[in-house]
Amino acid sequence: MRIFSVFVFLLSAGFPVFADDRVASDFISQSVLNDCDAQARPSDLYEQRVRDAVDGLIDIGAFAQDDFHDVKIGFCKLRQENGPVATTNCVNDTILMDVKYNRDGQQFAMKATLAHEMKHYFQHREQKSRLGAAYCDSQQYESDKPWMEAAADQFGDQIGELLFLRRPIEIENSCASPVPVYLDEYSVTYNETGPHDFISVPPNSVILAPATSGSKDIKFYAETEINGDQFRLWHDPLLADKRIIDGKRIGLKNYTLSNASRTTGPFKLSLSCP
Repeated sequence: MRIFSVFVFLLSAGFPVFADDRVASDFISQSVLNDCDAQARPSDLYEQRVRDAVDGLIDIGAFAQDDFHDVKIGFCKLRQENGPVATTNCVNDTILMDVKYNRDGQQFAMKATLAHEMKHYFQHREQKSRLGAAYCDSQQYESDKPWMEAAADQFGDQIGELLFLRRPIEIENSCASPVPVYLDEYSVTYNETGPHDFISVPPNSVILAPATSGSKDIKFYAETEINGDQFRLWHDPLLADKRIIDGKRIGLKNYTLSNASRTTGPFKLSLSCP
């Protein structure tokens, strides 16, 4: 895993940036790797720090929960054995992370490293599907390692940048009337400080909201007039999570944003009228 292209941002923000490390896991004794593989846990039993990293990658839209279904993940003293900071077993889809990630202050770096290793998991899965299970012990696998590593480096860089900068939010209004939208400031980050009012989205249009989000799960409220005196509301009628806005009590709607790409592009909030 190499240093991210955004290392200057990370350092200025106080994030720990790990050193460039291209050491192969081939230098670690097979017995150590076997022991660590045996202790790695399946997705429903991940250790808490692993679970937190996985959840963070899912929140930012880089992965879906099902992507981790067959992936075992565990910690191992890889660096102590002169190995890399992380490695992915081509044969059994096990990801091992160095034990340094299992301590405070490493969560950001761990997410980006895990994204890098998940790219290897996808690469292995695709090649095994095309060439058969024997691929992992083949000369072809050895020949493929350089381009696989380059692709995983790029993927990890992109996810690291996305985690740091967060995704912009695109609002699509498919209604024939304008829609004022309130994005709750506790679930998004506005680009400017100060009071945050409704964002007016013109009819049948797409706009970029003045806010970003580090999670696909947000809270919002919107309303629009349709068919004369009828209104279309996007809200929680039970007021379970309410705000006072413009003198009105409104109930915020829980919403899961979508995104088209794992590594780039905005989250999307889609609004439509019957």
